[in-house]
Amino acid sequence: MGDGTQLEVYRDAVHWLQLAADESSKPGDVDLAKLLACHDCARKLVQRLLNIEQHPVRRSGLWQLMASLDNHQSLFQGRLRQKHGDNGGGRASAGDQTDQRRLSIVSSLIRAPGDFTLASCVGLEDVKQLLREAVLLPHTHPHLFSGRRRPWRRLLLYGPPGTGKTLLAHAISSESLAVFYSVSSADILSSWVGESEKLVRDLFSHARQQTSQPVIVLIDEVDSLCRRRNMKEEDHSRRIKTELLKQMESFGNDNIVVLCTTNCPWELDPAFLRRFQRKIFVGLPNKEARCQILGLHLGSAGVAISGEDMHMLSECTERYSGSDLAHVASEALMRPLRELEGAGHWLPAAGGLLQPCSANHPGALQMSFTDLSPHQVSPRDVVASDVVGALEMCAPSVSADDLTCYSEFMGTSKFTVTS
Repeated sequence: MGDGTQLEVYRDAVHWLQLAADESSKPGDVDLAKLLACHDCARKLVQRLLNIEQHPVRRSGLWQLMASLDNHQSLFQGRLRQKHGDNGGGRASAGDQTDQRRLSIVSSLIRAPGDFTLASCVGLEDVKQLLREAVLLPHTHPHLFSGRRRPWRRLLLYGPPGTGKTLLAHAISSESLAVFYSVSSADILSSWVGESEKLVRDLFSHARQQTSQPVIVLIDEVDSLCRRRNMKEEDHSRRIKTELLKQMESFGNDNIVVLCTTNCPWELDPAFLRRFQRKIFVGLPNKEARCQILGLHLGSAGVAISGEDMHMLSECTERYSGSDLAHVASEALMRPLRELEGAGHWLPAAGGLLQPCSANHPGALQMSFTDLSPHQVSPRDVVASDVVGALEMCAPSVSADDLTCYSEFMGTSKFTVTS
């Protein structure tokens, strides 16, 4: 579709949205039927734009607009039914409002695509390749999946905390321009009896309606929903688990991939574990990846660490996750700032700035931090010793015993792929 035609679609969508806005802002009775018709026309045009728009920022805005339109469409339909007396009384009206609330929750789970792709993730090449095979390849080359060759639709990403499991899910969704549902246990659990199971059902029903693009349903920290069964398990937890199992089995050729993440795969219900076609271990970064991650979080401005020193530092960070390394870098970057307030001698630097220095440094100026105006002060560069000091304060979050647990799980679990 040419740019001129695409621009016309944008103009038409704005036209119908403006008509809907004008109708809804009337001081008298609003014509709900007209409002719903204008709203529906605008929604169809936005869906059309989502199918053709490639610019990531505009796509992000369109996704947010679509989620808002979905929410309002449900509300308008409910109001129209109430007005015509089709609810059958107060009970049906309350039920209708509950349905609308669930739909609103499901719509809010859709995340707009970002500009973060798998190429932005450091290391984990085997894991990234498997995600491309599961999500990208079936969408771009569907003819390759014929006969007995079927794409994977249910994948479990497991491993130590802070290794990038959730980040990988977000990255593959952006790269594939997928409709991305990001779900946590807090989104699913409800204090109302039976609502959580219905919400799970509505989630997958909503996902099946997205037919023009790949769909990814991410269930983060799934162990909080599907732990091993025990005698103390409450009925509502069992019902949620049963409904989730049912929904995961119910889609066949649907364009849906379910990605679940967990730090504790051994705590998952065995029946739930069996539903996954691939269990993928997302492990700690190797030496090369640790060097890249540390450099990425430290940046280059105001950092004076040689490549040789970076490799030396990466050797000192065994068992550090990507998240741990981010904390180390943050602490190292703060260390030069802590020296400013107690500094008594300063050295002129580029741009008319002053940096703290030792008292015997040639050309040092003696004055206190409070004697200087804020725009004059500049911290010294971050050096390797700052990172070493940060490592002493930030211990790795993953223990040797934790790694043993993952090794034992991999030894007993079928279809496990290591990173």
